[in-house]
Amino acid sequence: MLMDPDPTGVIDVDEDLSDFEEEIETFDPAEVVPSSLAEVDAIRNMRLIPSKEVEAPSYV
Repeated sequence: MLMDPDPTGVIDVDEDLSDFEEEIETFDPAEVVPSSLAEVDAIRNMRLIPSKEVEAPSYV
């Protein structure tokens, strides 16, 4: 965890809070990211790295 959450849930702001609105929504990432090291390794293993090359036919 990068930061420890404030157990009181209070944010200390020195300015007028009348301009602030509270909007709570569930985080829904558009891109699904791997959740484990095994998934990351599986994705890495799917990459095709060709070891040989062939010449294209001359008539193409």
